[in-house]
Amino acid sequence: MTEIPQLIHAAVLGLMQGLAEFLPISSSAHLVIIPEILGWPYLGKAFDVALHFGTLLALLVVFKDDVITLLRGTKNLFLRSPDADPGESSLVLKLIVGCIPAGVIGLAFEDVIEEKLGGLLFVAAMLIGWGVLLELADRKQNTEGGRTLKDLTFRDAVIIGCAQAAALMPGTSRSGSTITTALFLGFTRTEAARFSFLLSLPVVAGASLLKGIKMANDPSTVETLGPLMVGILVSAVSGFLCIKYFLKYLRNNSFRPFVIYRIVLGLFLISWALNH
Repeated sequence: MTEIPQLIHAAVLGLMQGLAEFLPISSSAHLVIIPEILGWPYLGKAFDVALHFGTLLALLVVFKDDVITLLRGTKNLFLRSPDADPGESSLVLKLIVGCIPAGVIGLAFEDVIEEKLGGLLFVAAMLIGWGVLLELADRKQNTEGGRTLKDLTFRDAVIIGCAQAAALMPGTSRSGSTITTALFLGFTRTEAARFSFLLSLPVVAGASLLKGIKMANDPSTVETLGPLMVGILVSAVSGFLCIKYFLKYLRNNSFRPFVIYRIVLGLFLISWALNH
C-alpha cells in the first residue's frame, strides 16, 4: 500500500471512530466492517490507540467544564475545603463505581473478546438486538423521562456501568448500551447521553494510557507515524463536532433514526456474511 492511500485509509477510519464512538451505532462494529468489506489491511493496535486518543481529546474539549468539576470533586475527596460542594465528590465516586465493571472485564477478557467475538454475524446480532432495546427504552423515556444527573444514585451508576462493560462486545456500542440503560432508568435523552459520555472519559483515558505504554516500545509504531497522526486528528475533530450536534439534536428528537440504521446495517451484514 502506498503512503497516500494509507493516509486516506486512516482518515476514513478516524472519521468513523469520531462519529460512531458517540452515536449509538458502535464504533467497534464500523472499524470491523469497513476494512472487511473494502479489503483493507489492519493498521495495527497502535492505530486503534490513536483513534481512541483522538476521541478522548474531543471529550476533554467539549466537557472541559465538567472535567474541571470532576477534578475539583476528586481533590475534595482527599483535601476537603470548607466551601466544597459534596455533589461534585459524589459524582466522582459514582463515575468510579460505574467504571469498575468495564475496567475489570476489559482487563480480564479483552483479548478473548477480540479473538472470539469479532465475526460479522455476531456484530450484526449485537447491532440489531441493542437497536431494538434502544427503541424500547426511548419509548419508555417519552412517557416516564425527566431524571437528571442530580438524581443519579450509586445503584444507577452500577447498572449503567454494567451496561458499559457489555459494550466490550463488538457491535454493542458503549454509548448505545449506556444510553439505553439510562433511558430505562428514567433519565432524559440529553442527560442519558451526557452521563454516557462522562462515564466513557476514565475508561477511554485508562485504555489509551495502558495500550499507549505497550505501543511506545513497539518499533513498528514509528513506521506508521503518519497514519497515527491523521487518525488522531480526524477522530478528534469529527468526535468534537459529533458530540456538540448530537446533544443539540436530542433536545427535540428521538433515537429512532439510529435504531433504524442499526437494524438495516445488521441485516446487511447478515446478508454479506452469508454470501461471501
